[in-house]
Amino acid sequence: AESEILVPGIASTKTVTIYADGKWEADVTDEWLSIEPRNGNGTMDITLSVAQNTDLSEREGKIVVLGASTIPQTEITVKQRVDRFAGVSEVSVTKALELAADGLAKISECQVMAVTDNGFVVSDGSSNIFVEKTSTSLVIGKDGSLAVGDKLSLTGDVEAFNSITAIKLYDAFYSSASEV
Repeated sequence: AESEILVPGIASTKTVTIYADGKWEADVTDEWLSIEPRNGNGTMDITLSVAQNTDLSEREGKIVVLGASTIPQTEITVKQRVDRFAGVSEVSVTKALELAADGLAKISECQVMAVTDNGFVVSDGSSNIFVEKTSTSLVIGKDGSLAVGDKLSLTGDVEAFNSITAIKLYDAFYSSASEV
């Protein structure tokens, strides 16, 4: 399995693969973490669930796997970011264009219209906004990068480039793919 997993500040789930050559058991170190199933045989996917992080700082817990000869004991560190957007209301792309620079944005379902090296453009059907990806941006619900047609919601910081409003991505939550 991965040795470290980064998850968003909201309550969410993530698939984690346990690599083993026999029977194994797993447990978690903190109440805000849970896994299903807690035991298995051989290489298997498990579901990691995390509760919302209402703390003011990132928190860390572990999944501990015991068992098969190839993994006498393995620990997977789970780091959960702060939920910086807990009190922020969801808005459409059109409404997000009216937000003040340096504020926080939580954009409801939108669709990827174009992808660039450093981000992507999303639309709500009537307006578009550029979303800049950073090294700490997370895309939840999809392995790999976003593609044209992907539907998602997202959180980020509002930025002004000259007179153009843009979003610096914090988390993107993939929901589905469809044609543009």
